[in-house]
Amino acid sequence: MIVFEYTLLILCIIDVFGEAYTPGSDELLLHALTPLLHPLGGLLFDGPASISNAPTTTNQNILPNLDQMMYYNYYAASTYYAYDHDDLSCEYCLKFSGDVDDHTVLNNNVHNTLALVTLSKKRQEIVVAFRGTWNVWNVVLDVLLIAATPYDTPEPILIHQGFYIAEMSLYDDVVRTIAKYLNLNPGLKVVLTGHSLGGAMARLTYFFLEDNKQFPSVVYELFTYGEPRVGNVYFAEFMNNQPIVIARVVARADIIPHIPPTSIIGTNLLGDYYVHAQTEFWIDGQQDQKFCQQNVYEDPNCSMSLGPLYNVVDHVTYFDTNLASVIGQPLVVAYLPLRLLNPVDTLPPLPKPMENLIGDTAQELVGAISPILG
Repeated sequence: MIVFEYTLLILCIIDVFGEAYTPGSDELLLHALTPLLHPLGGLLFDGPASISNAPTTTNQNILPNLDQMMYYNYYAASTYYAYDHDDLSCEYCLKFSGDVDDHTVLNNNVHNTLALVTLSKKRQEIVVAFRGTWNVWNVVLDVLLIAATPYDTPEPILIHQGFYIAEMSLYDDVVRTIAKYLNLNPGLKVVLTGHSLGGAMARLTYFFLEDNKQFPSVVYELFTYGEPRVGNVYFAEFMNNQPIVIARVVARADIIPHIPPTSIIGTNLLGDYYVHAQTEFWIDGQQDQKFCQQNVYEDPNCSMSLGPLYNVVDHVTYFDTNLASVIGQPLVVAYLPLRLLNPVDTLPPLPKPMENLIGDTAQELVGAISPILG
């Protein structure tokens, strides 16, 4: 099978950089070769079709429009910038800062999690944006703490333990901040958003807010980007039955929405089958963006159709954001959990021209690699 992988790569390089390149042809090639690339198909990530592609009960979610999904994606992307939250001066902060009347940055220094909470009277909303994976400890939460944690509900809901720990590290602070803004501005809606781990935290925050009836009169919306699987079928059913505006956006062959795996090669050795909640919105190139089937857990004709081609590069490019620009603040990479080393607190950022040069170069590199991977 490795021959097919090398052949695919060579053909894609020729297709992208050769004289006869036509936008979209690489996508046709990838779709044609995908079934040949791995004898296990999607079982390493997506599990048996009887679980991942199974029909759901009636989905009550309300689908948003494209402008909404793009707008809250800026919030999700903005959380990765280390030095620019106090004045909302980061590249993607500037996309929404004009709408914001007040904002609060919440940090947990043990688990190195972060949430940006904003108040907008103009838009009549409070937005809570959670940062995704940022350092070594975040990776531990993502990957190693994969066991499911039971939650006391009428149905046997199970939740990814690492995502649960990450979400609870900020939950009380988020509740207090929302309450503060609501007390001064009653009637506002609350929008929860995040990329990657941040998307999982946003989903779990909604789950606990709703299950605990924390703010019973509040209208919620939820937007996630590159979100990993968070819970089992019963968790997915809970989320699918929420009559609120929700989007779960997946870019191309982003690998993160396909972990943790639905199962380990078709078995439930993880303790239960992980499966996605709600309808997927698939960004399959610039021209092919669509909502997938709403009556199954995961549509086999959307991102799951690219199974063996899952990659990390697609994880950093959602709509018109490219998170490679964060590399312009390279000191954040040195952060260690438990505050053993926190360069953001002790060292100033690089001068803006240097930061922009590094970030722009990284963005261009990712932009060049993305077509090769499809």
